[in-house]
Amino acid sequence: MIYQASFTKHRTYWWDEDKGGECRFAASSDEEAKQFISTVVLRMNRHYEKMKEPRDVSVMSLSCLEENGFSLDEREIDISHIEPMQGVRNIFSALKAFYPKNGFCRSCIAISFTSFDPIPHP
Repeated sequence: MIYQASFTKHRTYWWDEDKGGECRFAASSDEEAKQFISTVVLRMNRHYEKMKEPRDVSVMSLSCLEENGFSLDEREIDISHIEPMQGVRNIFSALKAFYPKNGFCRSCIAISFTSFDPIPHP
């Protein structure tokens, strides 16, 4: 099944990238989708904390895109209680899917949200 997640940063800086973003990914169940997105958000927050510039990234919404003829219907998923994936292999697989290898470097499926492109200070 295909899922769509929307993120937000509760803290941004003048040199920061976008405050909100979204991505689409595949998961076998709603529970697996919640674990995937929780793992990714945890990784993003750790990355920003290592930079000493925390952003407090969180998930705004998670929905399942269901086929309905030639269109897609969105079914909202409750995200009030989500837990990250457990086990090194599962976490590695999730991060590898969110940050796929593109040639010699890794890109991201939420490009505008995670790419760090400083804006020149006025």
